[in-house]
Amino acid sequence: MAQSVAEYCRHRQLLLVLDNCEHVLDTAASLAELIADTGSSSSILATSREALGCPGEQTYPLSSLAVDGEHPAATELFLRRASELMPNREWAVSDVAAIHRICRHLDGIPLAIELAASRVRSLSVTALEGRLDRVFQVLRGGRRRIERHRTLQAAIDWSYHALEPTQALCFDRLAVFAGGWTLEAAEAIVADDENIDELEVLDILDDLIAKSMVTVDHSRLHQTRYRLLEPLRQFAEDQLANRREADQLRGVHSVYYTNWAEAWDDRSWNDELAWRVAIETEQANLRAAVQWAVEVEDADHALRLVMALERAITPFMFLEIGDWGAIASSIPSAGNHPLGPVVAGLSVPSFLWRGDLETAVDLVERATAMPTYDPTAHHPNIARAMVEYFISRDREAAHAIVNRIAPRTPAEHLVRSWLRCGWFPDHCEAESDLETLRKIVEQTNSTLAKIQYDQAQTWISLQRDNRVMAAEHARRAIHNAQRIGARFSLRRSVASLGLSAGTTGGLSRDELRLISQSLEEQRDAGQETDQWLVLITAAVVLWRHGRNRLAARIYHATSASPWGGGHNMNHLARLHPGIDTYLDPAEPPTSLEELVDHVLAEMPSVVEALNDPTREPEANRRSAMAAGLL
Repeated sequence: MAQSVAEYCRHRQLLLVLDNCEHVLDTAASLAELIADTGSSSSILATSREALGCPGEQTYPLSSLAVDGEHPAATELFLRRASELMPNREWAVSDVAAIHRICRHLDGIPLAIELAASRVRSLSVTALEGRLDRVFQVLRGGRRRIERHRTLQAAIDWSYHALEPTQALCFDRLAVFAGGWTLEAAEAIVADDENIDELEVLDILDDLIAKSMVTVDHSRLHQTRYRLLEPLRQFAEDQLANRREADQLRGVHSVYYTNWAEAWDDRSWNDELAWRVAIETEQANLRAAVQWAVEVEDADHALRLVMALERAITPFMFLEIGDWGAIASSIPSAGNHPLGPVVAGLSVPSFLWRGDLETAVDLVERATAMPTYDPTAHHPNIARAMVEYFISRDREAAHAIVNRIAPRTPAEHLVRSWLRCGWFPDHCEAESDLETLRKIVEQTNSTLAKIQYDQAQTWISLQRDNRVMAAEHARRAIHNAQRIGARFSLRRSVASLGLSAGTTGGLSRDELRLISQSLEEQRDAGQETDQWLVLITAAVVLWRHGRNRLAARIYHATSASPWGGGHNMNHLARLHPGIDTYLDPAEPPTSLEELVDHVLAEMPSVVEALNDPTREPEANRRSAMAAGLL
């Protein structure tokens, strides 16, 4: 028959479509070569999970449907198929949001999305989303589909059983990765002494990519990453469990990513932007590594991994690392490990910044109760000082604890000096702390160190009433924080800039917008501390622009919050002349959520009024002048 088809095409110019060739790959390839050998002007369009491998073949890889954007194709396909089944169904905003998450979880695979959409007759989209951890049980098609497309598992199973034994073994082992991997990681974790040589891994990956079992991402600068689409990963995970290798591989994976984190920690000072991107990229693998170490009570690897990442927690707002530290320090043997109290202490800011004061206090108590606790060690005692400063509001106790700390590394010297400048700018250590920060900047050329130096200079300048210098340092800190994506450092610096320049109307439109942007982002991320911090700055700006009652409500509510005792509040208190006249003494403090909503609604009009003196009340300028702000 193939020869007859080739002869028919010899003198014709046709488009011959060969669909779903993967199950007859050799036959389809032979036919294509026969037609080409006749000299025919015909073209062949073949669809397959694997290229035919014919001379002159041009391949066009088809990626999954888009899952991001305003109207992603994956979501549109789901809605179209679901509406065909339920034409009168109206989809609520919450339904569409759940559908978007479902499509993202399914990695935009069209067959998976169509099978998922077929379930809306019997399941709500929320219930469907909750069952996707059992994707093969949920995603089954109807009787009219051909057998290998009737269930998602059957579609994958067909391709899996076409793999060679070493390819199948490698594929199964790749399930240990979460969120993708590099070639180096695969060589270290997948290879062994018996079945897969380290030098074979690249060739096997290449074969799996050719068979559409592994996807490859070349978009990252200087790094190629690989991943399994989620349904394929779940399938491989099931196969790996059948091989009884999962526990051993997860252990190797945990050790690899502990060593990876420690290697990055050693060189993170040199390129903090690359370090942040690396943590973001590998966050799912790091999470899986910690989870396994905790599950098997491997305190050493769990504590070491968290410790290696600690410098990223606060500046970059990787608060999840603090969650890992809280769990790692709860391993029974952690109390006898030198890093036990250290990791418990360094986890405290993650909970403090989110307003979970109870867990923050519990972690401090856990750290100080461990046999390996040292009253001069950095991390557990910085955590103790935070509890005294923010929760007990005992500045003197916090100051005494910080002064007893004996820093052992540049990072510890950096944090202690930075905190003392921020919390106690009126104390005598200010000049020596600034000098310590300056020297660390010179020694390391670290961008984070530069940010912290400029922040410290801002706080000291504000204390000395030099708002021009304070604003200059705050702007430098903002520039560097934006450059490396240090979100916490950016919010702090925006707050300081508002206190420095907001009182005199020295903020640009972009800087005013940064206040709103900071509030919005921190609200969405649930980071309570930063919201109060930026609200204090917003109050200064709002007061100057005549929004006196809203500024007074912020002052009142912040004073009643755990964040009302800091030096930023002392600067805001300079607005005090007349501020109480805008409040009813019996009125309870306004909630954080309500204040943020009001400020976000009000700030656009403040931006509009910038540089328009007719829109700034003269009486408010006189009030600010009386308070010594002009």
